[in-house]
Amino acid sequence: MGTYRDLWATQVTELNPALRFLAPQQRLEMALADAQRLGVEDGDAAIVSANGATVAATVVIRERLNEGACFLVEGTAENNANALLNGAPGAATVTRAQ
Repeated sequence: MGTYRDLWATQVTELNPALRFLAPQQRLEMALADAQRLGVEDGDAAIVSANGATVAATVVIRERLNEGACFLVEGTAENNANALLNGAPGAATVTRAQ
C-alpha cells in the first residue's frame, strides 16, 4: 500500500466554506484483479488496516494499477492514510465494510 497527497487535502478547503466541497474523501484505489479477489466493486465501502489502525474508504478501481498495489489519500480530514503508514509504503489488509 502506498499513499498520495491530493491537491485539495489542505486547510484551505477545510477552513473555507466556499471550497469545502473540494475536500477529498478517503478512497482506496486498487487493481481490478484485487477487487474481484476481495469481492468488492467500484464505489463499495472498505476497511483498510495496518499497524493496528484502520481507516474507512470507498473503493475506486484503476485499470492501470498493478495487482497487489493499492493507494490511499494522505491528509484527509477523516480516515487519514497517515494513521496507517505515516507516508511510508507498507503492507495492509483490505476487507469489505459491512
